[in-house]
Amino acid sequence: MCSLRRATSTRRSAPTPGADAVYARRLPPELQRPARDVARAAGAPLYFTTLGGDPAVVDARVETVTAGTLYRAPNRD
Repeated sequence: MCSLRRATSTRRSAPTPGADAVYARRLPPELQRPARDVARAAGAPLYFTTLGGDPAVVDARVETVTAGTLYRAPNRD
């Protein structure tokens, strides 16, 4: 979810970029780094699942959930 700020003056201002989290299902290895970079740019962690036997190629913490495995890549190094 993006966080937006309402302008308090008559001058228009751009919304504040950012997100609470970025989530991707069935994320293939070749898209994990770009997805992590997008999440970091938004200041959010990346949560993702893979295509079954595919490994996580980014630094990520593994969390076991009812439906399988969820990976969490932090929003910074």
